Amino acid sequence: GELWPAAAALVSVLERRQWRRQLQASSRVVDLGAGTGVCGLAAAVLGARRVLCTDTAAVLPALTEIVRQNRSVLGRASVACDTLDWSEPLRPSVGGADVVLAS
Repeated sequence: GELWPAAAALVSVLERRQWRRQLQASSRVVDLGAGTGVCGLAAAVLGARRVLCTDTAAVLPALTEIVRQNRSVLGRASVACDTLDWSEPLRPSVGGADVVLAS
């Protein structure tokens, strides 16, 4: 996968104290179009308790593997991956986030 400049910029924003506090206070973060998962993983490392990384079915195997390979740095955070197709209705498993990331 490729790390898009917008994803790197979003991670820089999430590292700021005010966003760290927001992530730590959130019960659930959803990363839309997660790609390599860097934003969702950063949210987890910075204190989010539950993160759902979403992308297309074609991207999901690589995204899931990246998350698996990074489990050791996530502490107690739960990071899951799921497909999200913009042409279909939103499934309940994807909704209900306190913070939505999109880069």
